[in-house]
Amino acid sequence: MNFNYEFIFNAYNELLASQSIFVIITGLKVVGVCVVTIVWYGKYLDYIGDKENKTSPLSPKDLITGFLFIIAISVYDQILYALDLLWGAVEAFYKDFQVQPKDIGLQAPDEITEEEAKGWQDTLKDMAYLVIRTLKDPTYPLVYAAKAIAWFVDLMIFAVFVAERFFFMGILRILGGIAIAFSYHPKLQKWFWNWLGAYTAIWLLIIPYFLVNAFTGIIYERAQVILDDTAASSGLLPTPGVYSPLIILIFFLIWLKFKLYKGSREIVNKIFN
Repeated sequence: MNFNYEFIFNAYNELLASQSIFVIITGLKVVGVCVVTIVWYGKYLDYIGDKENKTSPLSPKDLITGFLFIIAISVYDQILYALDLLWGAVEAFYKDFQVQPKDIGLQAPDEITEEEAKGWQDTLKDMAYLVIRTLKDPTYPLVYAAKAIAWFVDLMIFAVFVAERFFFMGILRILGGIAIAFSYHPKLQKWFWNWLGAYTAIWLLIIPYFLVNAFTGIIYERAQVILDDTAASSGLLPTPGVYSPLIILIFFLIWLKFKLYKGSREIVNKIFN
């Protein structure tokens, strides 16, 4: 199972599509529409209190603007859902930069094709080569263990940050109807701009997350090529410790990803708040 953007996004949509969340969002939409009508009613009371005012209590502009706000309150969640779908294609593009299970020997049995299946003679040869290579360089098996640990930790770190993003997006989406309705009242517009800034920051946060994956993936690939060339130049078997820097690099990239994820979130929040 891969806890990528698509997996968490589907879980997020399943939660928002639940009956309880639907009732809450619908109820807040009704409250938002009531806020618009209350503003209309307030203008009507002002008109009654001002006996010298000869104009209509609600101008055509007020009516058109109010109805547009009611429409926005009714369909805002569908608009936000369409915007979220855009990131599915972006995630698919950056997925090639991430470490996949097949790259570190974690390929599932049902994913192995007939061409990849080996006979017992080839398996014995590979095992013998691995034993000889391990005797020559004891750090060589540790590379595979480090890759497996790195893949798992990388999966968890990305999943936690993306899940946190969607959690707060869900809260803001539920409150969207009220926030839009508040923008119709001049004294409450600040609440709407705070909501819009917070939602924009969280919505755009996935961009640096993808860039972090791409950046660290390129670093790993370049280091892998350099170390493979070093091992090849030393002959059939690598010199002892030739893969030690790769193990260090793998765990360094785990720490780097965590720092970059956290720093990206702080920077984006400062920009929009």
